[in-house]
Amino acid sequence: MKLDFCVLCGTTENLHHHHVIPKAQSGTDDEDNFITLCYDHHAMIHSISPSKFNQMQVLAAIGRESAMKRGVKFGKKPQYEHFYPQIIKMYCEEWKGYGTIAKELGTGISRQGVRSIVKRLDIKNKRNPKTLFKTYKQNKRTGQYKLF
Repeated sequence: MKLDFCVLCGTTENLHHHHVIPKAQSGTDDEDNFITLCYDHHAMIHSISPSKFNQMQVLAAIGRESAMKRGVKFGKKPQYEHFYPQIIKMYCEEWKGYGTIAKELGTGISRQGVRSIVKRLDIKNKRNPKTLFKTYKQNKRTGQYKLF
């Protein structure tokens, strides 16, 4: 029941709606599952019979777990997603290292950032076979060819 006063002391300031059956125990947001309490009495109710459902950290952990089951993702969103095709090409086809890729992109991304993207994309072992020697030159003095 939602009221405009605390059911214990009658004050009308700092009101909270307390779930009689916690949401973590399948409680609902129906009006018959609420009582209206002031801040002090709400804190007192949560300290009277300590259980795992009276601890906000436990309730928050249960809420996060159920949200993750529903598919909600937590944490920082991946950055530099628009560079993924370039990073894949440079890493897998051109055999460039993390530092070289970071320098050539020139966007403030670090070597470690490129490394974490390669790990996130799971392309570490998907490089094309490396051509060992791309060009060769003839030494004019000796006439021998040197591979590069």
